[in-house]
Amino acid sequence: MARHFIFKNKKIIQNTPVILLASARKNSDTEKYVDIIFRDIEHTKIDLLDYVISPYDYSHNYSSGDNFIEITEQLLQYDKIIFATPVYWYSMSGLMKTFFDRFTDLVTIQKQTGRKLAGKETSLFEGHFRIFTYEIHRLFLFFNKTYQRKFND
Repeated sequence: MARHFIFKNKKIIQNTPVILLASARKNSDTEKYVDIIFRDIEHTKIDLLDYVISPYDYSHNYSSGDNFIEITEQLLQYDKIIFATPVYWYSMSGLMKTFFDRFTDLVTIQKQTGRKLAGKETSLFEGHFRIFTYEIHRLFLFFNKTYQRKFND
């Protein structure tokens, strides 16, 4: 059963994966696949469509409504993070790309938060294709996270 919520405490939730969904629409095929695969597994789903994530800005001027750090802090409460995205034009969704671009903040102005990603187990669910696994793998290695193969290999 999927759960959607904002966390109030900072307790690490072990053995329960969090799924970061980055489809361009609600009830997408990717979300349906995720729901089928995780139907019998307790998990939390964070849908990026429910949040505002500003594009990366070299001067770090983000709107007060930007939720990137809030989402990152939610992800940090889990040991297992699954990134779920459809494949558009042979790449991840624009929403997921924007989210990953903002990881730059985690090595510049939010280093303390970025360091907390070390040791997290991460997986990629990318719909039907094995297109950009290399890029994601390199990103995870940069943050010293454990990278697992996709669920749909």
